[in-house]
Amino acid sequence: MIATETLPLQDQLKIWNNAKEFTKELAQLMPEDKYEFTPAPEARSFGELMNHLAWSNSAMIGMSTSGKMPFEKPTRNDKQTVLNTIEDSFGYCIRTLAGLTPEQLSATVQGTSVQIFIWRAVAHTIHHRGQATVYLRLNGIKPPTYRF
Repeated sequence: MIATETLPLQDQLKIWNNAKEFTKELAQLMPEDKYEFTPAPEARSFGELMNHLAWSNSAMIGMSTSGKMPFEKPTRNDKQTVLNTIEDSFGYCIRTLAGLTPEQLSATVQGTSVQIFIWRAVAHTIHHRGQATVYLRLNGIKPPTYRF
């Protein structure tokens, strides 16, 4: 695991900005008519998956830094809604993290440090983006190469 307590905030923001752009690129690649695609009956559709990925990050960051949910959970899973959710959610997370003081970063919420909540959100993004990559491949779409 990354030593989150020592990773400078500017480096964390680079990771979040990269995650935003990479996630948007994945969402853009899936055609609108495939946003309801699901690989199995019990799985989320591509649109649901991408909305969940984005919205949950803003919820985790919001609850751990301000105790508030910054956005309502999206009710539509079409391509434009997903792209808007990605933009709004990652934008919120990046702005919020950029404004945190060292004291706020080292604070604890329900016995867990804010830094751990931040990295849970990053891990959550990576997990679901990996799933989205499989959804693309199952539809014959080559996902972008990951970059740092």
